[in-house]
Amino acid sequence: MKKNILLLIIFSSFLLPMRAQDNNVTIIKEVPKSIPKDLYILDYAIGNFISKKDLSIIVFCDKIANKDAAKSVQKSFLYEINKNKPKLWGELKINCCYYNYEKDLNSFYKSLGMEQNLSSLGTSYKFGWIGDFNDNGITELMLAQSAFSEEGATIEFIEFNNGKFKITLPAKDDICYILNVNKETHSMKLERSKYSLDLDGYKVKTSEIIWDPDSFSYLEK
Repeated sequence: MKKNILLLIIFSSFLLPMRAQDNNVTIIKEVPKSIPKDLYILDYAIGNFISKKDLSIIVFCDKIANKDAAKSVQKSFLYEINKNKPKLWGELKINCCYYNYEKDLNSFYKSLGMEQNLSSLGTSYKFGWIGDFNDNGITELMLAQSAFSEEGATIEFIEFNNGKFKITLPAKDDICYILNVNKETHSMKLERSKYSLDLDGYKVKTSEIIWDPDSFSYLEK
């Protein structure tokens, strides 16, 4: 009897993720019906983006005409999920995002020999991380953004607050890496690099950011 119960528990542990994946596929299949015809879905993420209780999905779209070129997120749309059906909430008016990493951000860091544990940021994607690092119940978008004048990417964090998406850590014109994270204190150590004509090389500095709930933003020390 105990053996049968154990087998049932093991089977259920495999079945639940499979069901979740099936639900995701069903939802995604419905989305293209409501996006502009010149776009296709490049990637998507599911989370508590606008509600602590209800899941929603963000789809990141590129132009169909660009399919054979370098991938680029042209538009992003958020859908509320109701009974496994997507309902368009609206287009996200956000600047998003550098997308041409080979696999995801965690893998890219490892390819550079950076072995820091960034699992507490959430799920790693090609465009950044999706998770609730500040533990307030709302899923954050931690995006890789192309630096304006540097050959690399910086970071920008965005989170829903008071009916709209707010930038909680603005992008800078630099190359930025996350060196380590502290989930308990909601802080991160960053390395920022920017080319200096005076040095004829890159000026590198480290800094720390920490979540400030009063200003609803990450403050950099």
